[in-house]
Amino acid sequence: MKNNNSILITIVLGIYILIGAWYFQVFTDYEVPSRILAAILGVVITAIITQLLLSSQTTKEVTKTSLVAMHCKPKNLDSVSAAVRNVISSVCPSDEKSR
Repeated sequence: MKNNNSILITIVLGIYILIGAWYFQVFTDYEVPSRILAAILGVVITAIITQLLLSSQTTKEVTKTSLVAMHCKPKNLDSVSAAVRNVISSVCPSDEKSR
């Protein structure tokens, strides 16, 4: 419920700001729609670029992990896995306790 209230307050404040900008002639009538469209387009382009960067980063991480596993002999793979577990437990000790 609190999240819905904050969204509603944000929308109302945005409308008040637009009305105030129009009343004090900060923007002309023709400028406001183009600025809103430009802002929406900027958000969409940023989201697409972020998605592409994150997916390529994930692909690189998976490839790196599989390359480490591929170049280790089976008996060494257990020691690599144990070393990875030690690193994770030292960096994220709260995750280990929750299990």
